[in-house]
Amino acid sequence: MFYCEQLHGLGLESTSEGLGSNDYLEMMEELLHRVQGQVDKVRADREQSNEPQEVLGKEHCLPSDGTESDLHGRVVVMRPDALRPEYRNAANQLV
Repeated sequence: MFYCEQLHGLGLESTSEGLGSNDYLEMMEELLHRVQGQVDKVRADREQSNEPQEVLGKEHCLPSDGTESDLHGRVVVMRPDALRPEYRNAANQLV
């Protein structure tokens, strides 16, 4: 089990803090510990940002027939499923 971090813009991954064991319970406990650490980080980021966690959908957008090729000067709403779960909120959907 390793921590894996993506190096943004480069398409590369960096791994660190590897751990191995033949004890299944030990590995599951370590996995739970690491997942809880990530949950705590996301929670702290959300609390610090003071941004609403609402997700924008089609109902928040103006109708479009999809033929507009020039989006210059427009606000575009990213589909929530195009974002990692922790970034699925209005503040991260607007481009």
